[in-house]
Amino acid sequence: MTKIDTNKLAASVAREQAKRTPRPGSNAMAIIRANLSAIEALRSQGFTWAAIAAGFAAQGVAHRDGHPLTGRRLTALIDSIRRQDAQRLARQDKRLRRADLARAPPRPKAGQTALAPELQSPAAAPETTPSGEAEDAIRRQQFEATRSLFKKKE
Repeated sequence: MTKIDTNKLAASVAREQAKRTPRPGSNAMAIIRANLSAIEALRSQGFTWAAIAAGFAAQGVAHRDGHPLTGRRLTALIDSIRRQDAQRLARQDKRLRRADLARAPPRPKAGQTALAPELQSPAAAPETTPSGEAEDAIRRQQFEATRSLFKKKE
């Protein structure tokens, strides 16, 4: 068996790693997802998929391999986004229909904090202020109930 010098191995690995340039991530899917409503608005104004893709390509949106975005790739990304959204909604709907799972409490918006349910104070019932006559009746009723506690002056 050949003995390997681990110091030389580490140096060789570091040298090879330095030669390789990392492939730039495209993020085209995230960019298209974030701008889907704008794309649909442009499409409703009569712009072609190729023209919209050229606009994105002019702003630096590209394939993973670095080629500019094309109309065909743009429509494929949009179709994929819509399919993912439909699948996510179907999973959520299926989960909501399950009787054995509790409904998840609404999540706070980004940047907001929320207390755990067990730390929150119970919702207070809205206080109703009785009308003047009702308030008088309540006072008289309470007075009559406690009248025996008062000393009579003679």
